[in-house]
Amino acid sequence: MTFQPGDTVRLSKLGESRMKRAPVATGKVVGAGNRNFSPNIVRVQFDGMKRPVSLHRTYIEPAPELKAKGK
Repeated sequence: MTFQPGDTVRLSKLGESRMKRAPVATGKVVGAGNRNFSPNIVRVQFDGMKRPVSLHRTYIEPAPELKAKGK
């Protein structure tokens, strides 16, 4: 799955098990990894966090139902 900046995402089951300190499980994609260096890395700004974090793409999944509610 390819994530684009602005996509609303949530932690997957794997992400929840590995990232226990996340204040919430939802956020927005703010950037993608470098295609040549690590195409599997996604930068996510979680709600309630000051800075974005870099995560492997398997740690997140799309949250389209949250995007629909926000409109």
